[in-house]
Amino acid sequence: MFVAEGGQANGLDSDLGGLLLAAEHANRRVSRTLANATVVTVVSEHMGDRLNSPNDIAVRSDGTIYFTDPPNGLVLSPDESVLYVADSTAGVMAFDVNADGSLSNERDFIETLPNADGMAIDMGGNLFVTTSTGVQVFDPAGNSWGTIEVSESRRVRRRRPRRRPARRCARIAGRDRNRA
Repeated sequence: MFVAEGGQANGLDSDLGGLLLAAEHANRRVSRTLANATVVTVVSEHMGDRLNSPNDIAVRSDGTIYFTDPPNGLVLSPDESVLYVADSTAGVMAFDVNADGSLSNERDFIETLPNADGMAIDMGGNLFVTTSTGVQVFDPAGNSWGTIEVSESRRVRRRRPRRRPARRCARIAGRDRNRA
């Protein structure tokens, strides 16, 4: 699906019906794209205040939608008992997810990470966190497995005859997740 005006969407996920959910920075909302490509607002304010800059989304198996506004990534543990939230200035926090979907027991999971952002988690509960130093990997207890180094994309210039314009290539990398 291509959306011409995506509201500077960052975090993407799908709801239980397979419809696209987007955390839109520019439109200050979380939206859902319907099957006919109509985009509708899911939420644009919290407790009477407009959202600031939604960043990421995670959807629980019961349909509960979590999003960040604006702290960075978020992801649920495989058993959905813990919600991890990355904050670029404070590392990664963890919250217990109660049976009704509410959150409790906020705590530091990883205290210091350089510019923590998007996250992913594997079925073993290992947490992958994008940072300014690469993708840092942690076990379910928060112990570091190490860092996957990611090289900066480099512009490669090849000599071409002057009559042909130079071509530019870009590499796009995926990422991200939400707020409570």
